[in-house]
Amino acid sequence: MNVFQATVSNRSYPPDTGGYQRIHGLVSGLDGVKFNVERYCCTGPISVLYSEGELISKSVNPESNVEEIRDYSLIYDIPKVINEFGLSRIPWQLIFKTPIRENILNRATSCDVAIGEDPYTAALLATRTELPTVYSSHNVEYMRYESTHNNLLSDKLSNAIRHIEKVACQHSDLVVCTTQSDAEIFSSFSTDTCVIPNGIPKSRLSDNYEEVNIKQLGISKDGDVAVFIGSNYYPNIEAAEWLINHWDESPRDCHLVLLGEMVDGIEQVHNRVHEVGYVDQLKPWLAMADVGLNPAKIGGGSNIKLLEYFAAGLPVVSTQFGASGFNIVDGENLVLSERKEFFDELSVLLSDPYLRERIGSAAFDTVQKEYTWEQLSNKLQKRLEGIL
Repeated sequence: MNVFQATVSNRSYPPDTGGYQRIHGLVSGLDGVKFNVERYCCTGPISVLYSEGELISKSVNPESNVEEIRDYSLIYDIPKVINEFGLSRIPWQLIFKTPIRENILNRATSCDVAIGEDPYTAALLATRTELPTVYSSHNVEYMRYESTHNNLLSDKLSNAIRHIEKVACQHSDLVVCTTQSDAEIFSSFSTDTCVIPNGIPKSRLSDNYEEVNIKQLGISKDGDVAVFIGSNYYPNIEAAEWLINHWDESPRDCHLVLLGEMVDGIEQVHNRVHEVGYVDQLKPWLAMADVGLNPAKIGGGSNIKLLEYFAAGLPVVSTQFGASGFNIVDGENLVLSERKEFFDELSVLLSDPYLRERIGSAAFDTVQKEYTWEQLSNKLQKRLEGIL
């Protein structure tokens, strides 16, 4: 079976952000004998130079049965540049009314099934081809936009996003969601929805790594370390800045380590907060920590950072919002806390090593049993076989 997968992103491999992990991870475990995947990326040369520092290759084979095509066009830069000004990705609707859409449609027609990784490509594939089409939703886009934008055009743009999501859902044969709450919202638009949560590669569960020495950050060996990870995405920046602004409420010997490109958007400083930024390998850094944090309050979908913490065996303090989409039992495999009591719960965890060990171990068992892409891809495979 030949699967055509389309995304408005410049690339999805290597999968170094939550969205990229979703795009690549969902198909990475498909049976390599039965399935071949051609992934089409709407690659803008200007935005690639801005984000990557150099042009990336036009194609890559991340798996033996997966090929990622980066189709360069200046036209694809238009919505990406506009998005930098907070006007979302509405222009994609206009872009896909131009002849450039034939680049996508011509490649798609040689396949057996199509997957759109956003409402724009999903709507195009579902309405302009005869292929069975899957809308792979990462979140409810219009609700995510509403939670992260507040300007004069917000209501109008939110309604426009909602319309294109509705079209994608109504015309697709299947809508795949990351959370049950998303599926319930989309069920009013689609007759067939299913939930396939976010995951991580099974290789993340390996303990073959060398732990980072906290002394290199100027933290004494007796100090406690909490960690927060995130990409350069406003909900992550907001959560990190909240932590920094309230870090005086944490235990006095506890240090916060921030990992990921979100640090590029942070202005606040604190003498017990260490802004490390992007790292090639998360596991050695997570291994030095005592607890993982996720005080997220806005955004959409589900937070893959939670699974990264779990795979490292870290006990986690998270808001209910930050833990949405996963099989969580408060006090067993995670500690749920809203921001008002967040540092109280952190203090309890740091004062009880046996509690940390128990919760961290249960968290690891949860991700190992339920949330590897190898397991989750199998769910998608069964649904793809069912719609053909």
